[in-house]
Amino acid sequence: MNLDLVLLLASIILTVFLAAVGVEMSNNPPTSRTARWIYRSVFIAFGGLLIGVTYWQGKQNIDEQNRVKTEARAEQQRIEGQYNQVQGKLDGITQFVAHPPLALIPNR
Repeated sequence: MNLDLVLLLASIILTVFLAAVGVEMSNNPPTSRTARWIYRSVFIAFGGLLIGVTYWQGKQNIDEQNRVKTEARAEQQRIEGQYNQVQGKLDGITQFVAHPPLALIPNR
């Protein structure tokens, strides 16, 4: 499975869990101090995990874009080299046709 897809699914799942904890906190407000700290801790933990997964996903995307950009530059340089090689051959042919050797000119 692709890492980008795993990170996306983790982000979605963490968001749903974070929302579920928020809804549970608002529907059943904690009455004891311990219950409040448990809700807060779970909420902060899911929020921290979501931030971490989102950062990891962003870093992954930046790295992938840089890799693709590097490959594209290399491919462009390769194609430019081929183009210059073909252009040089065409220039040689044009030069040859414009000024052929005297031995190849008929009736001379």
